[in-house]
Amino acid sequence: MHRVHLSLLLLSCLVMACGEENPSESQESQPALGQRSDAVVNGTDMNSADSGFALLQTSHGKCTATLHTNHWLITAKHCLTNYDLTYPHTVSLKMGSETRRPRRFILHPTEDLAIILLTEPFTLFSSDHSFLRPVYSGTAVSLDDYVLQVFGYGYNTPDGTGAGTLRYAELKVDGYADAPHYLLVRPTSGKQLAEGDSGGASIWRGVFDWQCPLQSLPGCIAGISIECSYVAGQTLPPSCTQLPGGYFHDWFYSNIQPTNAATFVSQSVPTEVQAGQPFTVSITLRNSGAAAWTSDREYRLGSQSPQDNNSWGAGGRVGLDLYDLIAPGGTKTFQFTAVAPNLDYTSTIAFQWRMLRENVEWFGDYTPQVFITVRGEYGDTPPDPCDMDPTQCEPPICDTRPWLCD
Repeated sequence: MHRVHLSLLLLSCLVMACGEENPSESQESQPALGQRSDAVVNGTDMNSADSGFALLQTSHGKCTATLHTNHWLITAKHCLTNYDLTYPHTVSLKMGSETRRPRRFILHPTEDLAIILLTEPFTLFSSDHSFLRPVYSGTAVSLDDYVLQVFGYGYNTPDGTGAGTLRYAELKVDGYADAPHYLLVRPTSGKQLAEGDSGGASIWRGVFDWQCPLQSLPGCIAGISIECSYVAGQTLPPSCTQLPGGYFHDWFYSNIQPTNAATFVSQSVPTEVQAGQPFTVSITLRNSGAAAWTSDREYRLGSQSPQDNNSWGAGGRVGLDLYDLIAPGGTKTFQFTAVAPNLDYTSTIAFQWRMLRENVEWFGDYTPQVFITVRGEYGDTPPDPCDMDPTQCEPPICDTRPWLCD
């Protein structure tokens, strides 16, 4: 039975041109164009807000995109044309009441898979940074005969109506040791994936499964829907296929960046200042993450050594300018006036900073630590008389008469 399903699927792929004859190794090449894709027939309607699934509207139709984080999504490569890749501002993604635009597409060199990076994150459960749905790292055969929840925005009936509404169904899947790049979805209780939208995911919420670290909501991405096979006279396709998470897991994680990251570029910091006096500092950092830095999202430069110290004034924080928008790959130069601490005697104090998003996380490179000599009002610290002549100092009473200290 398994091999029959797989043979039908391979034949249908040949008929439907679900891959290019000569696929390019470049991620910027034209994606494979499939004539049929996946949706949930007889599925259950659900509210798309906070769902982790977005409706992908492209130049030639609708697809589903599955959220990995608030910024990163996965879909089927054949959903995107050269026009979409050239003019990403014409593509939209909608979840609930929010609509977002893609900043960047990353195409798998051989498989029907694409990654989308958004210009702005989706908000889920009132947060624009905390959503995470990992990609399942197990093999397809490890999910054989399991029931998974499958999601899509496609058709709800075999005759092709109801596209654009998010639905889900619980469907059985087949996995094969000799075909690690296939996860076959069976018709279950009159429900099945069908012609409509690709890019939706099957979700695995395994119990005590180290390959799916978040077993409860939102679970793990077990597979991404890409194609269905069709047989004349049958209402539902006998099998549909997903690309298993374990098959593209390593490629996926090697191509995405953390949401927040910063790389040190340069700094100009004096090594000697006068106590209580202001001095100018310049620190340049590159945004090497996926999220843009803006003032309203409370991205700031924060003091280190120790963290949150106020040795140099300004409450240990240096903010962005009001209209700053530091996009990924861009740089920001923080030029600010620090104030040396008021000291009676000369001392050496560490000067170091790091980026943070307030009340979310510290991230990125630490600036190189500089030990600044702060010249005190009375010069160098005078020597301790007891160090110079210990005989002139009275020993502590507990050392000479300990019975008085009991």
